[in-house]
Amino acid sequence: MSIFAFFVTIFVGLFSTAIFGSWINWPEAGAVFAVATMGAFILWTLREKKRGDDDQEDGQI
Repeated sequence: MSIFAFFVTIFVGLFSTAIFGSWINWPEAGAVFAVATMGAFILWTLREKKRGDDDQEDGQI
């Protein structure tokens, strides 16, 4: 999962720089979108981990 998150973040950063960097003259857009993408991956992982812990407390596997 971490390798997938890495490549998706790189792709989002490059893609958003190409689109927003020239379209609305915002060259830092790639960094902003890359950080937001990685933050979303981190939050999703923490939420899934918490959900998994709740299942174990209920006796479910």
